[in-house]
Parts: sequence; structure tokens; C-alpha cells
Amino acid sequence: MTGRAGGCRKRRAKFGQFLFTADSLANVREYDARDFETGSHEKALLLGLEVLRRYN
Repeated sequence: MTGRAGGCRKRRAKFGQFLFTADSLANVREYDARDFETGSHEKALLLGLEVLRRYN
């Protein structure tokens, strides 16, 4: 548990994290691009915001 998560638990506040990592190209022969090309950060952020919107 992170320090922020522990602090939120103590104060009975909601806490969430959105973790994002870029794909590894270690095996380019079996790489699945999933349409993440140059806009991947924006797509991941928008996906996370939609999840947050639906959660609340």
C-alpha cells in the first residue's frame, strides 16, 4: 500500500491509481500494436477518465 492510499484509508477517503506503461518491443515478430501508435498516452488517459467517470 502506498503512503497516499494509507492516508486515504485513515481518513476514510476514496483513493485510486491509474498506472500506465508503454509496450515492450522485445519480441517484434509477435507484437500486437492494438492501435496505440503515437496517441497512446492520450488514449490511456481518456480510458482512465472514463473509468473514473463511471465509478463515481
